[in-house]
Amino acid sequence: MIPKNLENLTKLSFLDLGFNSYLHSDDVYWVSKVPLLQNLYLSDVFLGRAQNLFKVLSMLPSLLKLELMNCSITKMHNHDHQLVSYTNFSGLVSLNLANNGLDGPDLNAFRNMTSL
Repeated sequence: MIPKNLENLTKLSFLDLGFNSYLHSDDVYWVSKVPLLQNLYLSDVFLGRAQNLFKVLSMLPSLLKLELMNCSITKMHNHDHQLVSYTNFSGLVSLNLANNGLDGPDLNAFRNMTSL
């Protein structure tokens, strides 16, 4: 389990928990408490049951790079599609969603991200 007390690291700008297949998180709300986070690497962390994943990630105004490769993300909810299209994700310059179960309609939500 990813420790929720990471939310106390409010000045953190880089977090790499990737390629640690023993980690998982059902609640990623803690990440919204780290407003200066620019680089977030969670590849191979099981996020298949994470509630409001994209909503929480959209609360990070400084986020530039996001790695969510092989996280068992299989579906985006309808409200996630709207969030991705019209929120802070516009600042992302790098996004990796490879090796998840997302299909065409889910990935289509990212089509307006011109900074990638």
